[in-house]
Amino acid sequence: MSSEPSVRLIVDGMPGLISTATAAGTTESVNQQLLEYFGKTLEALSSWAVSDTIHPEDRPQSMAAWRQSLETGYPYDVEHRLCDANRTYRWFHVHGLPARDAEGRIIRWNLLLTDIEDRKQAEEKLRRNETDLMEGRRLARELQHERDRLRLLLDLNNRVASDLDLRQVFQAISSEIRRIFNCDFVGLARPDSTDKQMRQHMIDFPESKGLMKEGSLYPIEGSLSGAVFLSAKPLVLNSLAEGNSIWSSDPAFYRRVTEEGPFQSGCFLPLISGKPSFGCSSANQSRRAFFCRARC
Repeated sequence: MSSEPSVRLIVDGMPGLISTATAAGTTESVNQQLLEYFGKTLEALSSWAVSDTIHPEDRPQSMAAWRQSLETGYPYDVEHRLCDANRTYRWFHVHGLPARDAEGRIIRWNLLLTDIEDRKQAEEKLRRNETDLMEGRRLARELQHERDRLRLLLDLNNRVASDLDLRQVFQAISSEIRRIFNCDFVGLARPDSTDKQMRQHMIDFPESKGLMKEGSLYPIEGSLSGAVFLSAKPLVLNSLAEGNSIWSSDPAFYRRVTEEGPFQSGCFLPLISGKPSFGCSSANQSRRAFFCRARC
């Protein structure tokens, strides 16, 4: 009997948070450190299953694990967030073991609560770093893919600018452009002999629907290919509707292309040989924002 106060002194002197519960799971006693940490009385802590002591998101899992331990006698082992006296939640690991009598019946549960907030934060930081690393690798692969696409178009531009036979070059490379860019239309436009209009020199587009034809003429001023030809700068439209302000030569035709036609996005590149450029190559896609990550 005289050992009971000594045991209480020892338990209260331990740095951890300690509690005991009856065989039925009712909180029986707690040490002084636990009372001070939670800022609650023993009676208030006895209602932990329905109070805010455990974070609401963690409570169902913790309660289920506690019921299973009481029914089976298996150790209680959970991680959940607990609310301290300052109304701040911190992560704790709670480990409970049953105490048995000489006949093996459970007479009490002894529980140790260990603060693992620092460990949880370190794990979360590591998870974010791993996620950032994976995202960085993914973006690097996409960037390399986009560079390969642009390199292919620039190769076409250089070969055209070297006065090679346009149709021969176009036929040799257009299918490769369509495969790598996963695009539906590849075309070349060059200024007409009058230098006032752009002529759709060649088209690789099996499903033209009659909208785009080789030999079609567009004014240099007021067309997408004309704008790229004059500026010698690439133009990327995640949605072709973004080009309404540029295409002023035939608004009705442009509405047919963007609203009724097969194209939703496009990438237009100048055939470089000076300013203005030698012409304009284009790759269009039937899906909107296909070129949203292009680096051209």
